[in-house]
Amino acid sequence: MKMIFLGLALFVGLQLSAQNQYGTVGLNFSSFIDWRNDLNQRQAKISPGGGGCLGYFREKIKNGKVKARYGIDLNYCTAFGRAGSGGLLSSTSAYADVKKVSLGLNYYPLNFQVTPNFQLNFGARVSARIMDFSEGTVVKWHSNSSNSYGEFGGETSFFDAGILARAAIKIPVGKKFSITPESVILVGATEGFKTMNKPVRLLQHQINIGFKL
Repeated sequence: MKMIFLGLALFVGLQLSAQNQYGTVGLNFSSFIDWRNDLNQRQAKISPGGGGCLGYFREKIKNGKVKARYGIDLNYCTAFGRAGSGGLLSSTSAYADVKKVSLGLNYYPLNFQVTPNFQLNFGARVSARIMDFSEGTVVKWHSNSSNSYGEFGGETSFFDAGILARAAIKIPVGKKFSITPESVILVGATEGFKTMNKPVRLLQHQINIGFKL
């Protein structure tokens, strides 16, 4: 909770010196990746899904260069996966249809103006889950008994953090208006699920259009 308050304070404070404002809208393609080797007979398989993004961003400009980029966004992501663990005598598997909405704070401290209209930005995102429509089934098997079934739901992580990389091309439209197609990669640094048997992290590709406000 302290991180959220600190993030909001940073966002409000930086607005005093910001010059450029942008709205963004786009699509995302999400998967959950297992960053570890298979140990203890655990396994995970996640199929990617589509979603959408809506954001509001500002840029701090100094001497004609972007010194910081920051903003807030709504992110809706979907994916389907199976995670399990077990051995010869017992196993547990979770089949999940993940649908999650999060509110995030984005901050890019590293910004490179490659050309007058082409930017590279690197930063981080912290977010909190605001809605979770995930559903599915948990199956437990033991050699001495029949299978038991339970519901899977509400097990996506509440807080998330990740690394951002952004490439954007600014296309001027008139003297004051511009559109900016952008490609954003979000790599999760925290586990995407609280209680799945194998830890997985979000890997998301966003394709957005930015509009200067």
